[in-house]
Amino acid sequence: MGYVARLGSRSLDIGVTDADLVGYRSPRHRVEYQEVYAGLLSRHFSAHLHYSPNYFHGSAETLYADLDGVMRSDDDNWRVFAHLGALTPLSAPAARGARKERYDVSAGIARRLPHAEVSLAWSATTPSARQADGTAQDRATLVLSASYFF
Repeated sequence: MGYVARLGSRSLDIGVTDADLVGYRSPRHRVEYQEVYAGLLSRHFSAHLHYSPNYFHGSAETLYADLDGVMRSDDDNWRVFAHLGALTPLSAPAARGARKERYDVSAGIARRLPHAEVSLAWSATTPSARQADGTAQDRATLVLSASYFF
């Protein structure tokens, strides 16, 4: 749930989210958390600050900051986009020698079609993320996606 208010050429974006995700691979993994956020939006940039009192583990208090940018073609059919994010735990100290903060970055290109969009993006995170079973995930990947609008 959110609200956006115009502030001249920019907009203020505030809201609350409730995530409840289930991974059905073995072993089954469930992620639940709530967050409040606030941000500033413009035609080419957005910046948000997200606070969660129970991120992923039910007791991990976190703060996440993100910055997004976009450049569009004159006809609005093509866009190039980028994202930078930083997550820091405010509670639950990191293991000895471990980095507390996590960073993510992505960049890509998208093409709007009649009733659809296709995009290709590169995305990476650091330090290496862990899957539910404890094994390390890849840090970078290419994502090809398609959306149909009806």
